Amino acid sequence: MKEEDPSDPLTEGSLPDWLREMDAIPDTLADHLRTPGVTPDEYIRAKHLGLGQKVLTKKRVYLDQNYWNYCRDVVRDKAQHPLHGDILHLLRDGVASGCLFCPASHLVLEETLKQKDPSSRELTAKVVQELSTGIGVQPFAVLDQAEILHFAVTTRPWRVNAYPPEQLVWSHIGNLFGHMSPVVKAFDEPTRAAIQKAWFDAMSCVTFPTLLKAMAEFPEESLRTPAEFYDWQNVQCEEHRTDFSSFDEVFLLEIAGGLDVYDTTLRDCLLYYYADLSKWRLGSQVECSNHSLHRG
Repeated sequence: MKEEDPSDPLTEGSLPDWLREMDAIPDTLADHLRTPGVTPDEYIRAKHLGLGQKVLTKKRVYLDQNYWNYCRDVVRDKAQHPLHGDILHLLRDGVASGCLFCPASHLVLEETLKQKDPSSRELTAKVVQELSTGIGVQPFAVLDQAEILHFAVTTRPWRVNAYPPEQLVWSHIGNLFGHMSPVVKAFDEPTRAAIQKAWFDAMSCVTFPTLLKAMAEFPEESLRTPAEFYDWQNVQCEEHRTDFSSFDEVFLLEIAGGLDVYDTTLRDCLLYYYADLSKWRLGSQVECSNHSLHRG
């Protein structure tokens, strides 16, 4: 019999903790194989809208990284101020009663990843999971698209009853950096669709500590906090301050740079808008796409 190679990533004993935690997530593939009539887009859209509807019934308390750390320190009996214990108590009571939660975000994830002490990092992650209830704000690109598309569909001549952007910007922890679906070409279309729906279910169950462990080996230089990014920008501005001759020139370059960032989002929204405009002019009923904000 061939001996197990401990360096083989498929050997059970060599699996990292986060992958073993992923393996414990319920498998819904069989359920989705029995419901081929629901497409992945329809399924994911319904789940996102349901999550947003749930969120809108609660108060959202946004914590910056300092307060996540303060709450962590209370949990390990090292409170930095007596009031921090009262704050954590109130937040926990609100979460337990279902009336509030503290959303996570990819920025909170990046800030937590940069904590040097493993035990502090792990405990912070557990506090984030507890108070966020596994829910976070989607990446900036998704927020921008939701705002722009909502503006487009509610200001045109054929206005529709649209979902509010604040219902569309929420995500489970596993999709904090955006949602991706595996495309397994070896299977037929119904099986491929079932795999994609099951993948979404699995990622929806990923906890903040599990995601943190999975990303712990990322190179530190790839994780830049907002403060570090602004410091870098200031350094760049100082280095290039003599490259421009007037404020007007710099201002126009800033506008152009900002539009470049939103190029893909604006293009997608304009394509959607003009496709809808063509249908309206032809007198046909405007249909919902998986990215649509339409109700129904």
